[in-house]
Amino acid sequence: MPEPSLIDTFAHGVAAVPASVDRCSALWLDLVSGRLEVVRTWAHQGRCVLVLGAREVPARPLRARARDILERILLGERRKVVAYDLSVSVSMLALTLKGALSSLGLGCKPALVPSALVMLIHGARGPFAPIGTFIGDCTHEGRRITFVTQVLDDSVLRRLSPSQRAVMSLVANGRSCTEIAARRNRSARTVINQVATASRRLGVSSRFDLLHYFATGSAGAVRHP
Repeated sequence: MPEPSLIDTFAHGVAAVPASVDRCSALWLDLVSGRLEVVRTWAHQGRCVLVLGAREVPARPLRARARDILERILLGERRKVVAYDLSVSVSMLALTLKGALSSLGLGCKPALVPSALVMLIHGARGPFAPIGTFIGDCTHEGRRITFVTQVLDDSVLRRLSPSQRAVMSLVANGRSCTEIAARRNRSARTVINQVATASRRLGVSSRFDLLHYFATGSAGAVRHP
């Protein structure tokens, strides 16, 4: 793949279309089955891009339990609830989740999972495609590449003040309160209070809840079948 400084320009040249449930489902299946991997991710100015590439040699598919844990957490279910349902410890669940993300090609902490990946699983579980998600394909050096782009439209957060919308959009983009404070020239305490107030108003309690709100325009985690 091109260097990070070139990827944004490269992605702009790819014709993208709004994500459909069928396309999200197919991409998610290819990811967890080991046929695709996450090549790179980046976020900038309310836009998160997930770059997926075909593996030269397919990897081992995720085991059923690891896939179940990964999907339920990405869809916003509480770790303690998932751990209780599956009769595993929270620490074991966290270890399994980390391993599942690594198998997809992600080395980040679960709390910093790219929003585009969260939108992809929301689309895969339907029945409606996530809001503001676009998918485009190209070939680079003989390798099939797919760009999943999530545009975080803060108008979805219309119940909030302009300042709260700006802060929550940055939270959804994976920014910490310290980073947001530096970016907005505010104290960390001010940002923490803004996040807490906005979260109560929206009825969300985690970043995954917030991303669900961006994906669907409503609060509450998706129920796992």
